[in-house]
Amino acid sequence: MPWGVSFQSTVTAFLAIGRSESLNIAAQTIAAAYHSDALLVSPALIPGSTPLSLPGPSGIQAGLEASFTLAQELTVDPVPSQIWLPAASSIITYWTAAQFNPLIPAPGGLLGTTSSVLFPGDSNSLAEGLASAFRAGQPALTQADGASLVAAALNAAFISHLATVSGLWVGTAPGAPPIPYTFPWAGLI
Repeated sequence: MPWGVSFQSTVTAFLAIGRSESLNIAAQTIAAAYHSDALLVSPALIPGSTPLSLPGPSGIQAGLEASFTLAQELTVDPVPSQIWLPAASSIITYWTAAQFNPLIPAPGGLLGTTSSVLFPGDSNSLAEGLASAFRAGQPALTQADGASLVAAALNAAFISHLATVSGLWVGTAPGAPPIPYTFPWAGLI
């Protein structure tokens, strides 16, 4: 399953029922949905090479809670994108040094030893995307419309961010004997 199918439907359903008045529960739900979909991603050019381990949703939840608290304390509208840096930074930290299954060979590769994230993305770009996402639901006529708009915009922000994550697959290439081989990859899908 590609990124975002489960995330978007889970977040839309949560926001549509109106439980978003509790920012802690909203942060927990968004973080859990993010983590659930993140477990299924792989480098774009190495399909099936899923994460071996990820830190869990608690860091993302804490980042979202911090950003929600900052946003509530502001009296300006719209909320500036810098307010979303704690949430964005928590997602960058989530992907820092993440390991993917190296046994799925990279193009031209034979047997892998590691496949690691080297660049987990840019927190400023992600903060801009999060700011846009949380503004997306404001002109909606109904709560259900707003929920759908916010979830779709969050999903789009996360897809844009995942496209910037990059790493390196290290292993061997066919030969007698097999030769050392590295394959840089960019983008998670």
